[in-house]
Amino acid sequence: MKSRIIHNYDKGEIRKLLSEKRNQLSYSERERYSSHITNTLLSLDDIANAKCVHCYKSFGAEVTTSVFINELLSRKKIIYVPVVNEDILLHAEINYQTQWKKDRFGIPTPIAPSLTVHEMRLEENDCIIIPMLGYDSQCMRLGYGKGFYDKFLSATKGKKIGLAFSCQYYEIIPSDVHDIAMDIIITETGVFFHDLA
Repeated sequence: MKSRIIHNYDKGEIRKLLSEKRNQLSYSERERYSSHITNTLLSLDDIANAKCVHCYKSFGAEVTTSVFINELLSRKKIIYVPVVNEDILLHAEINYQTQWKKDRFGIPTPIAPSLTVHEMRLEENDCIIIPMLGYDSQCMRLGYGKGFYDKFLSATKGKKIGLAFSCQYYEIIPSDVHDIAMDIIITETGVFFHDLA
């Protein structure tokens, strides 16, 4: 799928373009595509073998993660979600009894003790499920521009799995030295694997 290329590599302009394309999806399309993405995600050996899974709590037009999180809880996985605290990303373990509130960005946030990245102790076989505004065929991710995940991912272990709709594809996501490629990106139409060669 081709997207209009912004030749000056302005990340802000690319974010605007891809956000608009994602917002053009209807609610039923997002739900249907999210269901397909969830099924693909749950079929991965990486998820089956993980003891802990860190997963964003979806909001707005993002790929929905509620069914995925509930399924992992039923499988007795340890589940962490991100908690935005000032300019850093903290984390909280959740369960069926967790209560939620919205943070300043409108993101559902658990009312639970916050943990640092080191207190979580994610291991190589654990998984981190990551939201994105855009992606390319090399598994580079375009985030929301706050840098929360860049700092988090550079400080922890775990398989990095990005979720997006196929309309969020962009031919070349401009990357800086601090940007981290995803190991896997899942859309409703396919799966991308990061080529280390």
